[in-house]
Amino acid sequence: MLPPIDQVAEEVHNDWIKTKKAAGITSRLAENGEELMVPFPQLSEAQKNLDRNTVKAVYKAIEAQQQLALDILITTRYTAKANPQRGYHDYETVIEGNVGRLDEFFQRELLRHKQGSMWCSSKFEKTGVVTGKYTIHHGYDSGD
Repeated sequence: MLPPIDQVAEEVHNDWIKTKKAAGITSRLAENGEELMVPFPQLSEAQKNLDRNTVKAVYKAIEAQQQLALDILITTRYTAKANPQRGYHDYETVIEGNVGRLDEFFQRELLRHKQGSMWCSSKFEKTGVVTGKYTIHHGYDSGD
């Protein structure tokens, strides 16, 4: 859970003041003449809302990233071709979800499987208007 907006807005404001002071700036006025380099509680609501809106924008980006992770389902399983007793390992990894978000996950998973497998292939299949799935077949023959 993300911290309360006002708490983070105050921290953002305090950091802004520190940055300005480090640059030798001791006063900064808003367009209406209000002094901005004061503690957050002393700001007008209009000025506090500027910091709040910054935090809300960051929270929106964080929530979008969290939603991105929730919209993707990744499963890996041995295939019927696998024969571990003979040293043949065949896996299938399926990445399903919103088409607009799949590519990022596909590229990451494909790279991961290529690094860990002796062979790797993939295909894309559209499963709905805005959904699809990538199937990655990967494996190795340990020669046992």
